[in-house]
Amino acid sequence: MRTTDGATWLRTKWGLKVNVVEYFENRSDIWSQRYHEKPAWQIRLESLITAIGETEGSFEGRHFLDFGCGAGNVAKCLAGEGCRVTAVDASEMMIQRAAEQNNNELIDYTHFCVGDDPSELETLLQSRDLPLLDGAVASSVLEYVPDPLIALKSVYRVLKSDARFWFTVPSDDTPRRQIETFIQATRIHRPLKSVFGLSKLGRFMKHLNYSTNRLSQQDWSDLCLQAGFGAAKTIAVPNLRHLWLIAATVQAD
Repeated sequence: MRTTDGATWLRTKWGLKVNVVEYFENRSDIWSQRYHEKPAWQIRLESLITAIGETEGSFEGRHFLDFGCGAGNVAKCLAGEGCRVTAVDASEMMIQRAAEQNNNELIDYTHFCVGDDPSELETLLQSRDLPLLDGAVASSVLEYVPDPLIALKSVYRVLKSDARFWFTVPSDDTPRRQIETFIQATRIHRPLKSVFGLSKLGRFMKHLNYSTNRLSQQDWSDLCLQAGFGAAKTIAVPNLRHLWLIAATVQAD
């Protein structure tokens, strides 16, 4: 567990200091409710697990990492398929909510913040005598981390040969995402956040302060190669609106 200042993910974007962990700590009470109250979120979750399963086959008896598990909804779906899950998140409050709302005997929820050293996750798993894992999932996580390359390297180090790291990130090929990119590039979301306050639009503008790693498919593929993976593959999933599902495979020795 990280307890240093690096655990806050406090960084400066566009001259504005943002604390990503604090942002999600404040949303921990409502995060899991989205999947229960909004059918579109549940459909998205089911579509994600189905799409991964079409390549992975059976999850039964396997061991996956849920990197940035949030309130544990993805982890619970995997466990429901008979998969053992090591679920980590930078928010201690999210981990607490996950253990309360999405508990399963096959899930081990653990607080962990990726920092500057990609070996820290590997060290954590080794401290628990865990072997290299069969796969990993990160659902809408890498857009928030301070350094996506460090995150990719961290996951790479804990996977078996031929294992895949499945992650979703914002696409750049839909009108909504292109508008978001324009808003971020012009920085108009900062004054607009104040103007619209706590309204839905105001919350959306605030969200753009944190969801900052908006890369092209080629950029993500290049980062995966730099982290040690083979070439990344983008999977088309109709119900994952405005998202890419990317699979990065650990090359066999």
